[in-house]
Amino acid sequence: MAQTPFFRPVFTERLLQRLMQGEVINLVGSDKHGASRILFDIQQRNEEAEENILLLLSDMEAFQEDYQAFLKGISTALGLQEAAFDMGEWIEAVKLSGVRLFLFLNHFDKVLDKFPPSFFEDLNAFLLAPKMSLLVITEKPVEMNIMRLDSFMQAGQFQPEVHKLPPIGYKRIKEELLRVQPQLDDWNDLASLIYSQEDVYGFMQFVRAKLESMEVGELLNLDQLGKSWLAEFNGEEYNPNGNGSNGLKGFLGKFFK
Repeated sequence: MAQTPFFRPVFTERLLQRLMQGEVINLVGSDKHGASRILFDIQQRNEEAEENILLLLSDMEAFQEDYQAFLKGISTALGLQEAAFDMGEWIEAVKLSGVRLFLFLNHFDKVLDKFPPSFFEDLNAFLLAPKMSLLVITEKPVEMNIMRLDSFMQAGQFQPEVHKLPPIGYKRIKEELLRVQPQLDDWNDLASLIYSQEDVYGFMQFVRAKLESMEVGELLNLDQLGKSWLAEFNGEEYNPNGNGSNGLKGFLGKFFK
């Protein structure tokens, strides 16, 4: 079966190879530039390749106020009958199971000043476990985030290898559009419009959903369609002769990330 191509082929392939070597990685980037897409691309590749790898993906934003709920979730995913007491106990359970593990923690910055210092100290165990790989996503490098946390500094340094997410270029946008509508000819203005947005990835995915729901014959005026989609994405009322806003700017953009 053919593998689904990565959105950022070279960067993601390089990241995957580092993970296969058991690295602990801090991917620095935001949702507006498709940081989460890296995780889902690797997850899909793992499923397609049918590798004997247990890949666990957790959105830490959902657990920022509840460390025990996080432990319960990853313990259940590992097949433990009872939740681990702390991260150290969970890591030991992984080692005993003999499983090859990828642990992906998205929005990791949401828990840097919420979880106990011992949690971060325990994560250093990944450095000594060649069959376990860890990837955390933050908008700034973890080290920059934790310098202000006195309690963390008492617990010990957690310094993963930093990889900065490359920006979404015009070429990537073009390839994403053509992947959905390979017969699309007049994509230049639409790609330029997407490229110019602050939330470039969110709007690109919004446009992708629109393209998937339409036939090529319906895409006769992509310039005007793109502008109307942008207004809808921003929660605005589209006016071909000007810009009008109903005050909901950003709501749909947030929803479709």
